[in-house]
Amino acid sequence: MSQATDEQLVFAARAGDQAARDQLLRRHTPLIYRLIRDWRVLEWVSHDDAEQTAWLAMLRAIELWDPAHGSRFSTYAWAAITNNLRKLIRRETRWWARHSLHDEWHIITGRGQSQSDVDLIEMLGQLHPVARQIVELRHGIGCAAGNASWHTIARQIGLPVPKARAIYMTAMAQLRRWQDVTGQEHDQV
Repeated sequence: MSQATDEQLVFAARAGDQAARDQLLRRHTPLIYRLIRDWRVLEWVSHDDAEQTAWLAMLRAIELWDPAHGSRFSTYAWAAITNNLRKLIRRETRWWARHSLHDEWHIITGRGQSQSDVDLIEMLGQLHPVARQIVELRHGIGCAAGNASWHTIARQIGLPVPKARAIYMTAMAQLRRWQDVTGQEHDQV
């Protein structure tokens, strides 16, 4: 079946032909990795999670694709993988939005609140001033306003909401990386 079409391979895979399924997966591996690379916009979405999501979406596409609808298998698989990666990113974004920065920081560091806050303040100081301001506004750090909405933040900073969110996501990922390094240094002391 080396010259088999995607349609032939899909139907053979559905009939239980493991070799056909493996050949179909190998054929579309570049698509999977290209989409993982393209959709790993958020640095806190792990590569492993994105990869697992993409592979499961590809397997599900093999089960559900219907050539009678007029699309090629690769087009259907692309849409399935893209949609599942979007869901993963939304799920991870919601998790981050539900947890306050302080609570998350104390959980991550595993140290007392005062030492943890000192680390957080030092790391916030290392961020770009705009990124720091966005993080502080979003989590109510140093202001009485509390957690500001994205529209409020964007208006104060003078950026569109998507740009402010992107800066925030990048800053949070940077804080997590810095915390990982700082946490390892504290553990060694």
